[in-house]
Amino acid sequence: MILVTGATGLLGTHVLYELASSGQCVRALFRDYKKIELTKQLLKYYQPDNHNTLEQFIEWKECDILDIVQLNEAMEGITHIYHCAAIVSFKNGEFSRLITANREGTANVVNIALAHQVKKLCHVSSTAAVGKPLTTKNTVVRETNKWEQNEATTGYAISKHLAEKEVWRGIEEGLNAVIVNPCVILGPGNWNESSLTIFRAIQKGMWFYPPGANAIVDARDVAKRMIFLMNSPVHSERFLIIGEHVSFKKLFDGIASKIGKRKPFIPVKKWLIGISWRMASLVSFLTQKPTSLTKQSAITAFSTTTYSTDKMDELYPETYIKLEDIIENVTMFNN
Repeated sequence: MILVTGATGLLGTHVLYELASSGQCVRALFRDYKKIELTKQLLKYYQPDNHNTLEQFIEWKECDILDIVQLNEAMEGITHIYHCAAIVSFKNGEFSRLITANREGTANVVNIALAHQVKKLCHVSSTAAVGKPLTTKNTVVRETNKWEQNEATTGYAISKHLAEKEVWRGIEEGLNAVIVNPCVILGPGNWNESSLTIFRAIQKGMWFYPPGANAIVDARDVAKRMIFLMNSPVHSERFLIIGEHVSFKKLFDGIASKIGKRKPFIPVKKWLIGISWRMASLVSFLTQKPTSLTKQSAITAFSTTTYSTDKMDELYPETYIKLEDIIENVTMFNN
């Protein structure tokens, strides 16, 4: 049987869908019963006439990967693991929480997988865990980049880097594993969580847009490539999964146009965002409430990062879903 951690998350639900669609039995780990319903809605959205059949391939099991006893029970009879569980947060004051969930949680998964002699594990990391210099202009980020921590490095990036180190440690101890490093993942899901919060922000109305750029990828594309790697002889490797490089302006405009909202029309100035993140940090300190407007997020807003797609494309040359189709898919699910 296959195990999927973080099965109710944006990527986890799509991994479940792809596996169940191919008739594979999956044990899906969750922590919140309410989120199971959203996953079932996703199955119905993709296959309205066959979703009940798909659900029969899924065995739901409540489990916190920080609970070793629960995790050990969940891994009984498991041959393959898709480790999607993680906390994504760029707010200040959450470093300890990120390290606990992402590094310690991954260490638990690795240790118990070794104890149960699991055949293969796919660990979901992030482009944030791939080393990149502070100035990425004219630089292509590749899987072989050396990790560099600088003033732009977020707590989330550090937690995912340390989580990867746990997987590499497991590999040294005999674990058959592969690592994927997707960029910003978009797909049908909860607009109040993870990368989909940008849809909610634009729905509420945005005037400003940052001048930088990043890369986006559809959750279906990531899930399919993960399953391909798990069914292949490839092991002890990491793979960037990059769909399309887009400017924040193009991304925001595409979303705004699709949901019928005004496009952000004022480019953010460095001096303005510099004042803003400093004020936000002061307010956060005084109120003891975390803020996502930090020095690191300000740097990201003005940076343009280009990632290499060569390594994954060589093994799996299928084209990626385009930005317009990604936005269409996200909005149709929420209508």
